[in-house]
Amino acid sequence: MNDYTVDDYFEHTFVSQEMHMKKPDDEIFQAVLYEADIRPEETLFVDDLEVNCQAAERNGIHSFQNKEFDDWIDYFKQLLR
Repeated sequence: MNDYTVDDYFEHTFVSQEMHMKKPDDEIFQAVLYEADIRPEETLFVDDLEVNCQAAERNGIHSFQNKEFDDWIDYFKQLLR
């Protein structure tokens, strides 16, 4: 990997601890959608826990479970092929 951080790949990043909210509560997903003024069907949620990804999907948000540290990078490469 290069010197990029996760913020270099996404328009917005939201961290539950910084928001003082808990996943997988629906409230955090709804707050992100509202605050960023985004549509759930145009949004990707990346997390290492399946339960949190399921909660995102329940809220209409696409999700990707990052099982290994940089799995999401390979996922993006596949999307761009």
